[in-house]
Amino acid sequence: RFQNKPVWQRAIIVSAGVFANVVTAVLIVMLVATFIHKLPSRESNVFINKIIAEASAPVHSIGLKEGDQLYEINGTKVTNVTYLSTFSRGSKKFNDLVEKERVAQKFDDLKKLNPEIASDKDIEIGTKIILPEFDDERSIEYSNNYLIGLARNNSKMNTKKLNELQINLRNKIYNKKEFVTDEKMTLNDVAFAVSDTVAPLNITVKRNDEFVQLKPLYVDESGMIGVEQSYQPIMRKTTTLKSIFVESVKYLYDQTSLMILSLIMLFGGQVPFKELHGIVLITKIGSDIISSSGIVNGLMLTAMISLNLAIMNLLPIPALDGGHLLFLLFEKIRGKALDEKMLEKISSFCFILLLVLMVLVLFNDVYALITKQYG
Repeated sequence: RFQNKPVWQRAIIVSAGVFANVVTAVLIVMLVATFIHKLPSRESNVFINKIIAEASAPVHSIGLKEGDQLYEINGTKVTNVTYLSTFSRGSKKFNDLVEKERVAQKFDDLKKLNPEIASDKDIEIGTKIILPEFDDERSIEYSNNYLIGLARNNSKMNTKKLNELQINLRNKIYNKKEFVTDEKMTLNDVAFAVSDTVAPLNITVKRNDEFVQLKPLYVDESGMIGVEQSYQPIMRKTTTLKSIFVESVKYLYDQTSLMILSLIMLFGGQVPFKELHGIVLITKIGSDIISSSGIVNGLMLTAMISLNLAIMNLLPIPALDGGHLLFLLFEKIRGKALDEKMLEKISSFCFILLLVLMVLVLFNDVYALITKQYG
């Protein structure tokens, strides 16, 4: 009987599906590397395919042209298609995020302008506060590490999120020279509120083998720019048995990092739920890839699906392999198994939640297919 086996043996059995998915992904990628003698790296050259924003959108006034290669954004080299959307979301007007150094500077400015107000105590209601200028020049430099920190709300990052009081205060006092307090707050709260304005995107493009610095782009509250991108993966050669294995593992490691980042962003609220899709849309995209780009790209997508299944199955959710492994860990720590009836109730409840999630994901897939909002 399965339950009579030692914990380590049951863990191996439970992990067998995940292991098979990983091995399948590795073998498929190695097969591709063997036949075409190259594999895509994590980095790509990113191009502007089309500007789809309305004529009044800010993107039309910065000098961007169709066919431009995105080279740098705020000093960070663009290496994949996620960079532009990542930077635009983080730089949108009122993104509830501020840099620590900027807050410290605004705090000093507020103390100089309001020397009679104690900096370490609550400000009395009805107090007039003179505000520093709302200079709209804050430059955020970040890439994927920034989003990981934001999703985890990591205090070690250079940025901090505004709380509800600070957000409401920012909305009331933006572009004002002074205001009168109508609720309890500190000078630090005011410093946070005046620090969150807009962050220009300083974009450098490569055009006809020349680097062109565009005019600063100010993103609105939506965080959307309105461009369609394309990319060309930078390929790595796989001409020897060693390079085939090493580059295959490196490629899958890079893809795993991106998948985990996507999960962190999803659970951290950085990726909207409507962007979560399942087997229906994957099948459609897969058929499109094979018909337009050939079987090789279809095989690479199959490897990514297999790897994605391994990662999802390892999530510590009851009814998934990761949930069973979590129960086995508890059993090992406690020295005895959890109550079977309790395990059944937890597993049944989580299974129902997974079914609900599947229905919602199916709706996302169908909606995306009907509206053609995928790519």
